[in-house]
This record gives sequence, C-alpha cells and structure tokens, in this order.
Amino acid sequence: MNPQHIGPYTVLRRLGGGGMGLVYLGVGGTGRAHGLAAVKVIRPEYAEDRQFRRRFAR
Repeated sequence: MNPQHIGPYTVLRRLGGGGMGLVYLGVGGTGRAHGLAAVKVIRPEYAEDRQFRRRFAR
C-alpha cells in the first residue's frame, strides 16, 4: 500500500522502484498542476549508511 503523504508531499501514485527504494509522484502546495515532484524513499538499510546518505544528498 502506498503512503498518502511523504514529508510535505501528497502522494498521487507510485512511479517505480529499484534496488535503492521506491519512487512516487507527489504534489506539494495547493494545486495539482503545480508543485509536482518525484519523491524517492530509500530502503531502511541504506538510511543507516552515512556514506550513502551523503551521496544521495548530492
């Protein structure tokens, strides 16, 4: 089941996934036509890896 919200984004649908995690289409702000974003959620085992987090942030 997909989450309804990720951070400030309302999840519209799942776009895909891979070895590092899942990607969702989200919308922020007040309108569906503006503020669209691909929101990536990494797997928990990568969240604990400090080097991975640094690379991901770049």
